[in-house]
Amino acid sequence: MKSKLVVTMAFIFLFASCWAFATTTSVVGSFTDPNDVLIQEINLSVTSNVVLQDFGYSGGTNANGQSFPGTGFFPIMSLFQGTGDSAVFLGNNADDWNTIHTSVAFSMLAAGDYTFALSNWPNYPIAWNYGSGTLGDGFINLAAGFYDPYTYADRDASYAVDITYQGGPVTALEPSALLLLGCGFWGVFGIIRRR
Repeated sequence: MKSKLVVTMAFIFLFASCWAFATTTSVVGSFTDPNDVLIQEINLSVTSNVVLQDFGYSGGTNANGQSFPGTGFFPIMSLFQGTGDSAVFLGNNADDWNTIHTSVAFSMLAAGDYTFALSNWPNYPIAWNYGSGTLGDGFINLAAGFYDPYTYADRDASYAVDITYQGGPVTALEPSALLLLGCGFWGVFGIIRRR
């Protein structure tokens, strides 16, 4: 009886680890106009944290293993709840006009549809200017070129952003998945050793 319980628990841990994986989508390209906006829909199948990480401006290696020298424009990475013009603004990587980050995290978002919007600084969503609003409110279209907001040095039109969240195809392990997977293997190993 006790060994059946241990076997059952071991398999629960092994299979539960399958749902603790994260999806990372790498979005790479370049704009033709400084006021272009890239829109990408995201579906969260479970409550999840969402992280938007820039590599075009800040440089580095994205989840696909592509390296970037950090010559791209300064991205405004915004997230909206829902899709289409009625999608509600949740936030972006700008605290204010002078404090802009190269990554932003959103915690415990409910399962559902979301929209990621990428724009060139200072082409902010109008909803950000007002503190609330929708994707349909548009963007302020003030970008006169591709340049660094801190040094005003010219930048190129390239972007590279990773969007990481739970739900969708499995591409990266979350730390909790490793714990669950380890517990499952430990239980199976214990059963084999006893026999």
